[in-house]
Amino acid sequence: MAALRYVGVGDYIVGVPARNLEAVEVAALPISEQELVDSGLYQRSGEEPEPAAEPPPEEERP
Repeated sequence: MAALRYVGVGDYIVGVPARNLEAVEVAALPISEQELVDSGLYQRSGEEPEPAAEPPPEEERP
């Protein structure tokens, strides 16, 4: 099981693989696990994904 699950939808941090990461891989990166989670691109395995923000309503056209 991956230590961090990638949820970035194509976004990435230079030097960090844009995929699920194992604990050994996270430890070898120049960025901390907490920084990866704080970036919004990764979630710890077992955490529920954040609900997607509702898009703003479209303006009614006359």
